[in-house]
Amino acid sequence: MREITILFGVYPQLFPVVQSPAAFLSVVAFMAFLTANSFGMCMALAIGRFPEKANEISSLMVMAIVGGGIVSAVLGFAQFALGPVGIVITLGVCIAYLFALGLFACRGNSEKGGRR
Repeated sequence: MREITILFGVYPQLFPVVQSPAAFLSVVAFMAFLTANSFGMCMALAIGRFPEKANEISSLMVMAIVGGGIVSAVLGFAQFALGPVGIVITLGVCIAYLFALGLFACRGNSEKGGRR
């Protein structure tokens, strides 16, 4: 079990409920599945709302993918400096940022009278 968790860069203490290697790999696969679907959902929602700006939206989404490389580097530095807690804090900041952007977009949408 320890070899598998080290392979994925996760400390065994983070998953005290998962006892077997198969269960751990299932959790990792499930999290990867959820993460992979977020790009497609964001892209479909954006193009569905603004079909006339599909090229611009595609460019922005590619920039988001490249930005994911930057967040990964920040995660590495945070893990080196603070340990696993640094990763959790960094991801929490990223999630809070995305949540705030969503609230801002919803507020702007409601002020304009709903969907276009």
